[in-house]
Amino acid sequence: MGKWTVSVPTFLTASLCAVALSGCASQSGSAPYASPGAMDASRTRMSDASNPDVPAATAALRKLGYQLEWFVPDAVTEGVRFLDPVDDILLVHDGRNVLSAREVTTGKRRWSVTLATPVAKYVGNIRIDDRVLASSENSIQILSAKTGDLLERQRLATLANTAPLHLGRILVYGCSSGEVLGHDIATGYKKWGHMLEGRIVATPVRAGKRAIAVSQTGEVLAVDPITGRGSRPQRPLYAGLDNNPVTDGRLVVIAGLDQSIYGFNHADLSRRWRMRTDRPLHDQPTLHNRTAYVAIPDTGLRAIDGSSGDEKWTTAGVQGAVIATAQGDLIVWDGSTMSQVDPNRGDVVTSEHVPGVSKLITEEFADGALYLVTTDGTLAKYSRRRR
Repeated sequence: MGKWTVSVPTFLTASLCAVALSGCASQSGSAPYASPGAMDASRTRMSDASNPDVPAATAALRKLGYQLEWFVPDAVTEGVRFLDPVDDILLVHDGRNVLSAREVTTGKRRWSVTLATPVAKYVGNIRIDDRVLASSENSIQILSAKTGDLLERQRLATLANTAPLHLGRILVYGCSSGEVLGHDIATGYKKWGHMLEGRIVATPVRAGKRAIAVSQTGEVLAVDPITGRGSRPQRPLYAGLDNNPVTDGRLVVIAGLDQSIYGFNHADLSRRWRMRTDRPLHDQPTLHNRTAYVAIPDTGLRAIDGSSGDEKWTTAGVQGAVIATAQGDLIVWDGSTMSQVDPNRGDVVTSEHVPGVSKLITEEFADGALYLVTTDGTLAKYSRRRR
């Protein structure tokens, strides 16, 4: 669940410091509106009742132990595609392909750039040291994390269909053609590629020193990002995914459309266990403390021992994904309701409908802050309330 930031060799820094290219409009400055918290720290104590602009989600999140840090009305227009907290900035990528960087402490806008026309397909944004990499299906725009200035543009050899997995100097993409693409950001060229049957929609994940990719026909590939050497077992799945595989570095868990949950050893991709279900699986699985959490449609949230594949408990009525922990309890989000669940017994501690949220992401898995975008375009940050 955590985000990895891997140092890039010195020669990459030199490669990225090329002459800035045209084609990326940049604008620095603060947002046209700022929340009480963003403008004046003393006003953050103002009660919600005295400020009608406070997001409607605030009351429900307070009951779940979160307090409002700041909010920016009208920060996002035309919807939001990606929301990524990376170090000291929050990357906000809207439906017009405008990418903004905001200070995580205040919500103030550091810079904003128009990447392309609204119809261009983008697959994800990451940060490497002092660079932000915005990946479209056919190229990477490398921007300064401080100013948003365009430093370099690199072409991808194959049309990317997933967000990139960053491993050293290599970005690993899944492609609609079925290729798993290794792009070398130090040279700007393709390093290697492996063809799988069927397109790839699930974002590759890191397991140990290798990248794991899954195709929609059920093929699984493990590849060394440096050498490009890959290995794959006999077809281990019978269908593809509507989510992403997860790993803790030793175990890979896959919740598939073939109505099964799998546990694989990352070293050789040998299957450790399989749990059959009654329905195809859609919600994102989570692997935490050697326990896999998977929502089973019409059944509930299930906890599975990662070592044995045995069921620990199932909580009826709870759907969605485990997105975080709060003082040890699980935080489960299904897009409209947030539940706090005891990880040992599966008991629901509290459950609240959280209105008006179109996008929500956590900063860190354990007791991390929440960032959300509301249906009216407000951007807000909530942190765990201190007891």
